[in-house]
Amino acid sequence: MVLDTDRFLESVLDAIESQEAKLLVWGVVDGRISRTEIDEIIYPRVEQALEQGLEEFFDSEGVISELKSRGLLFETDADPYEGYRSRMAETVRLAFRLRQLFPNHDSVDGWQRAKTLVSDFRFTRRLRRYPIRNTTPEVLISDISGTENNLDQISVLKELLSDRANNYHLADFQVRALKRILESLRKGRSTGTLVSAGTGSGKTLAFYLPAITRVGELKLKQAQGVAWTKILALYPRTELLRDQFAEVYAESRRLDALLSSNNSKKIRIGALFGDTPESSLTFRNPKKHKWRRVSVGFVCGYMTCVQNSCDGELVWKNEDIDSKRERLFCSQCGYEIKEDEIAITRESLKKDPPDILFTTTEMLNQRLSDTATRHLFGLRPGAIRPPEMVLLDEVHTYSGNHGANVGYLLRRLSFLVRAPLTFVGLSATLQDGVSFF
Repeated sequence: MVLDTDRFLESVLDAIESQEAKLLVWGVVDGRISRTEIDEIIYPRVEQALEQGLEEFFDSEGVISELKSRGLLFETDADPYEGYRSRMAETVRLAFRLRQLFPNHDSVDGWQRAKTLVSDFRFTRRLRRYPIRNTTPEVLISDISGTENNLDQISVLKELLSDRANNYHLADFQVRALKRILESLRKGRSTGTLVSAGTGSGKTLAFYLPAITRVGELKLKQAQGVAWTKILALYPRTELLRDQFAEVYAESRRLDALLSSNNSKKIRIGALFGDTPESSLTFRNPKKHKWRRVSVGFVCGYMTCVQNSCDGELVWKNEDIDSKRERLFCSQCGYEIKEDEIAITRESLKKDPPDILFTTTEMLNQRLSDTATRHLFGLRPGAIRPPEMVLLDEVHTYSGNHGANVGYLLRRLSFLVRAPLTFVGLSATLQDGVSFF
């Protein structure tokens, strides 16, 4: 079997990091590996790689260049022969040397007198472990079709998994999460599922694939019925909420054609947190919102353009604000996010609840008692139906007193909606997920 390039580079990086760890565990963050040491690590592996059929690299120079281009290796000086650090070692060094600045540090060398943010640290290195992705969308759909008799669900799942990368595969944990969550929804009783995998391994998709599948299925059956919040996505911090919002919006757009052919409305998402403006009138007073003003309108504070390789700013134009039309335009490519795809203001959220609502645990705690907004969380008399799923991202952060408070909050929500809820937690670091969750 021919050696894969990524696996080869990973083996080189592991060897470099193993050598760096000898100093890092003792708190020495300014160490570096010389060019001679790098060559001693790389050359034997290049020879082994050539024997296994990998002919991309013939010397250490090519390997170093590739690692640098991928941001995995850094030079410590302008002279490339002075030394190197891996991304791991450089990250630890920067974190340890980081300083906090205050107004009394405004002189040229003020930062040198400031205190470091990190007083001490413990370092442990573990080998990388990545989930094996060996299930094609076709195999997954065939497997689901063999156990289900729900044509709407199958058609939605097919649409979500189509037009992906040529070599697109799902990991085993994503497949198991999909099956378990869909089965829990079918049984109609409260359940809990914890998805635990490394950062960047696809935990978010493991939840949102079955979640959006379920929303699409309900939209096909509901057609043009009254809107209600089907998925409640809870985040401990607004930064995490912002990261996921654009991704879920993009995934939801995969179902537009299917839903349109069935005369069903698009999947609509919304966010309720500190940066969500009350209404279009809010923008008349700069002190009442946090959106940045530009010449043609205001820049959305929690989402950028979802078009490939764009990442431009999304703007709510002045004329749309004046006419109370909630749509956004990309300032770079002109991409339009329509008002039937996203809810921008709290007024819009309350009037027409989104299918998927992003919020924080603190906001949920505040608004469960608010008669104007509690219907967004499935509480009667304002809600026609309760949500079916509750996502808890970074669930390991709910520990100590804060975790106890969140636990009471979720029990309170369960009691008030008086309906089965499927809870799904995501975490990369939980040791004993079952007892914790």
